[in-house]
Amino acid sequence: MQRKFLMGIDIGTQSTRVALLTPTGDVAAVAGRAQEMQTPRAGWAEQDPDVWWQHTVECIREVMATAQVAPGEILGIGVGGQMHGAVPLADDGMLLSHGVQLWCDKRGADLVDAFDQMPEAEAAYHRTGNPPVANWTGFKMQWMLEHQPDIYAGTWKFVVPKDYINYRLTDVVSIDESEASGFFLMDAATGDWAADVVGALGLDAEKLPPIRRSSDVIGGVTPGAAAACGLAEGTSVVAGGGDM
Repeated sequence: MQRKFLMGIDIGTQSTRVALLTPTGDVAAVAGRAQEMQTPRAGWAEQDPDVWWQHTVECIREVMATAQVAPGEILGIGVGGQMHGAVPLADDGMLLSHGVQLWCDKRGADLVDAFDQMPEAEAAYHRTGNPPVANWTGFKMQWMLEHQPDIYAGTWKFVVPKDYINYRLTDVVSIDESEASGFFLMDAATGDWAADVVGALGLDAEKLPPIRRSSDVIGGVTPGAAAACGLAEGTSVVAGGGDM
């Protein structure tokens, strides 16, 4: 009789972890890989998304070997992770930066201070349900617009760490509501991108991914990802959620 498992992937700041669980929640196997955070300047915090993917592939193969699980026994995959990263993807899926700003990066603090003095600031606070702070992904995008204009212009979609992994697994770009709420660009009442706040930050709305529910199946594992990870092609992947 074929067994059934669920796979959880966590893209943390200090490590990437993968777990195999039964549908009733029993843990069959866990694997992890440590990863470092680069701080090239005071207040900066960066990581390379390709390291997250490399660690994900290694951990998936390890847990499946440990639990002796066949690819067809995986019912579905969910990815969670560190929030507020700003991963720029070109329209061909190419990663445009190997030093992306993490949740704790504060390089955009001056931009936040300037925005907080604008007449639009109070309305944006109420629309997004958040005060303006440098952690939010929208201000990281604004910093790139000002200081890395070539990368900003070449970006098709900005995604967060767990959605970069989702993209590598499925070739589908999306974001869930928990992560979108950390952009300072989402209308907290409707769950949609707030066009007026996006415009107030001088950003392009078309660079934002579509917002899905965390439980929505966004796609299936592609043939390439299946070959890399040892998974079955077409295995369902849900949108997942942030870790806070």
